[in-house]
Amino acid sequence: MTTKWRQDSFSWIRGANYVPSYASNDVAIWRDFDAETVGRELGFAETLGLNSIRIFLQYIVWKHEPALFRRHFQSFLGLCAKRGIRAMPVLFDSCFGQEPEIDWNGHWVMNPGYSREASSRWSELEGFVDYVVGEHVGDDRIVMWDVMNEPAILRTTIDFVRHWLAVVRKTDPSHPTTIGVAGNAGLASLYADHEDVLGFHSYSWPSSVFRSHITNMKRLGKQKGKPILISEVGHWGSGQSYEGAIPILEEEGVGWYFWELMIAKTQFNKWQGVVYPDGAIRDAAAIAAISRTSLDKIPFKVKPLSEGVPYEKGTAHAPSLNDEARQLIQDLAETPATPENLKEQASFIVPFFLTVMHQAVLSEEELIAAMEFHLAAQPAQGKEPDLATACDRFETVKAALAAHLDEVDWNMPP
Repeated sequence: MTTKWRQDSFSWIRGANYVPSYASNDVAIWRDFDAETVGRELGFAETLGLNSIRIFLQYIVWKHEPALFRRHFQSFLGLCAKRGIRAMPVLFDSCFGQEPEIDWNGHWVMNPGYSREASSRWSELEGFVDYVVGEHVGDDRIVMWDVMNEPAILRTTIDFVRHWLAVVRKTDPSHPTTIGVAGNAGLASLYADHEDVLGFHSYSWPSSVFRSHITNMKRLGKQKGKPILISEVGHWGSGQSYEGAIPILEEEGVGWYFWELMIAKTQFNKWQGVVYPDGAIRDAAAIAAISRTSLDKIPFKVKPLSEGVPYEKGTAHAPSLNDEARQLIQDLAETPATPENLKEQASFIVPFFLTVMHQAVLSEEELIAAMEFHLAAQPAQGKEPDLATACDRFETVKAALAAHLDEVDWNMPP
């Protein structure tokens, strides 16, 4: 069985994340699969010069209608092959906290959901993985398997991802595995010994921060003897334009998938997406960077923003972390872990610790404690802080901050 990929840097990948224009989530992608639409939109990808597509699968569709899912997945792979495009299917996804349902038509949902990540329920997913991975061993239409998108930093999720990485590797040694972590080398280190290609996402800007993420990932890749790949990039809302980020990746020799090909029904369309369903575009500079062409030769018509979906450009990032801030963090070592202190300081502590997480390589224990502290001290909107849990994790957080202070550039935005 061929394993030529072991010598591949994957720097040749020029791809896009793809949600067909009829769908707002991955349930709808496969439940309502429209081959005519997909074929046309993959044609846009071909015109852009793309050679790979990252697409999210959904267990819940396979569970309810396995024959339908199989038929639609085969159709998708066939349509990719006609365009000279190879697929990187994403088996599972940890965004954004909502369990999937077969009749869901709203915003993005998880796959398979937190409730199915417990080891007691892994057996429920075996048939899905056996089909998707097992029946495509040696299939050249697949470039690699992305086993999970942006896994949460929770013990259950980490165990879940490592288990399925091992299963996929064993089932199909003909294709490499990767994980799309939401962050830098510190988070990627959780899976670096378990995956074949070190995947990461970065929507950070300015360019100095973006380049630092690439540098840190390259350093981790060199340590592990593995290539790196960025599987999500491009976000006008954070100030990171496609024409800003993609040339840097080309210069650094890093393969890429931007988010996202279509401007359509997903919740991200105000900040991301480059082509409308009718084949028009909204930003010529982005298309020029993606397609490696000049502005006067882009192969698409620009649609005025007044006729399409206006996009929100921003430069939002946290302020630089100066020496004064560093001193304040050092002073936390003397702060007692009481609910009163945490309630007062959580909004200050969390952003700084997230900066440490993204620049330093923390241990697994430190990462998990940090995320549990974050979720407890600053829960989702509508939920009350769990100050007891936050207090319990605070000592580990303080120790980690002190241990990794010297690994962080405090003059750089997180």
